[in-house]
This record gives sequence, structure tokens and C-alpha cells, in this order.
Amino acid sequence: MRTKYSSLILTAAVFSVFVAGPTALAQSGPVVARLEMKLTLNKKVIDVIEKGDLLTVLSEREESYVIQTFNGHKGAVAKGNAVPLSESVPIYDE
Repeated sequence: MRTKYSSLILTAAVFSVFVAGPTALAQSGPVVARLEMKLTLNKKVIDVIEKGDLLTVLSEREESYVIQTFNGHKGAVAKGNAVPLSESVPIYDE
């Protein structure tokens, strides 16, 4: 079941890049979540990012990425909590 979900996320991310154009990926391209994270707004959880989820990078900061989730929510994640797609195989092998 996880494989189908991951494929769906990848398909959606590729579609969003195609629709939004190359600037939507900023400089670094998509990243993969290393662990489960919660996006919050005013102490309310608005989205849960699962380990292995593909995240679209909207912009890159010194120590974090501004990302968009599969559900369309935007937020910031520390660079240590995400890895570039090209380096993500170990996350899926765990």
C-alpha cells in the first residue's frame, strides 16, 4: 500500500511541476521527508508529512526549505529533516 501512495505523490509532484513551470522547484528540486513532521499554524496541525513523502521545494533558505505538501499546504522544514530526491533511496529501504 505504501508503494501506491508514494507513486501517487510522485505523480502529483511531477504534475504540479509541469503546471507551475520550472520556477516552482526553485534551485534544489524536490526533497523527501526523512521523518514524520507536522505542519502547524497557530498551534493547530494543518498537515502531517509522513517519512518518505515527496515535497515540492518552493524556495531554499540557509537552514530550511519552504515546501508545498501533496495536500497543497505550504511551510518550512529544516534541511536536516529532508533529503534531495536523488539521495532518498535509503529512506525507502528502511
